[in-house]
Amino acid sequence: MILTNCTVTFGSGSQMINSVIATTSTEVKSITGASNVTLGNVDACAAEGGAQLLTLGGISFSSGLSVYGVQLLAAGDIGFSASGTGVQGVSLVSGGTISGTSGMTMTYCNGAGMEQNFRMSYARLVM
Repeated sequence: MILTNCTVTFGSGSQMINSVIATTSTEVKSITGASNVTLGNVDACAAEGGAQLLTLGGISFSSGLSVYGVQLLAAGDIGFSASGTGVQGVSLVSGGTISGTSGMTMTYCNGAGMEQNFRMSYARLVM
């Protein structure tokens, strides 16, 4: 686990498996990633192998994001660009908006592979 007050940046082709990264940064893009970042292990929804990203700011990833058993928690917005074709089991919780562009393929894991996720009770009232 890494806990920081800095912004976090993933370079192109980065991979994060069995890890937690949390930042208290409130920047609009406090966690960012270049193209072709992989979060979690490509393991067909097997137990463990996932990853969790938590921020008091926002999350933004460029094209080619792949996520496997991943939890993204952001007080701000969560955004990801085109061609997110490797999405198997993801939990997105945002205090703002969640936005993804074209060319994404997502599959459902029925909760499998996400056993390490943080669990909390919350409700959001929209008026």
